[in-house]
Amino acid sequence: DPVFSQLLLEAKACAGIVKVSRELLSDSVNINEMLTNAFVQVMARELDRAALWNDGTDDGPLGVIATSGINEVSMGTNGAALTNADKLLDTIYEMALDNAAPPTAMIMHPRTELAMDKLKDGQGMPMVWPDKIAKIPRLVTTSASIAETQGSASNASSILFGDFTQLYIGIRDQVSITILKERYAVYGQVGFLVWMRADAQLAHKVSFSRLKGII
Repeated sequence: DPVFSQLLLEAKACAGIVKVSRELLSDSVNINEMLTNAFVQVMARELDRAALWNDGTDDGPLGVIATSGINEVSMGTNGAALTNADKLLDTIYEMALDNAAPPTAMIMHPRTELAMDKLKDGQGMPMVWPDKIAKIPRLVTTSASIAETQGSASNASSILFGDFTQLYIGIRDQVSITILKERYAVYGQVGFLVWMRADAQLAHKVSFSRLKGII
């Protein structure tokens, strides 16, 4: 019999201020559009980081990797470098054991993707990945840490596999920008306050699996 429970999203605030000189605002043709685009991109990246990697200690969303109940595979007590596909297959297998859908993506730091791209087979040729891995889209982000602790290693990273249709992101307040004309007027500047409120939760925890300790 299926078991259902309530999924609670609690709005978390994310904000920042950028100060711009009045001369720049006056002399630039498209500075408003450039600032708006930059704000939206930064807030989107921060929401991605929080939803995936955040540990929840800063009153932000609890990220996928810090959520109790997801699957996890380790590269070893003190971590290790990727040398073949075995550990990646083990990580996907943990999801299959829980009858989760196949992963829709694997997310990693660019350093990890580079290491995967450089792997060679016994003849010195680029490694041909098993179809089960090759067909999963690779997504890279510098929001993924390369300074995780794994035993004696402090330069470890993770690959996050998941059916990301099961990661819910709730937006309570869309990104908004408020112009602060008076606050920085004495410095000849105008402030821009960017603000949003959102949260993220997993609808099905075992639909995610983390390979940790990659050095």
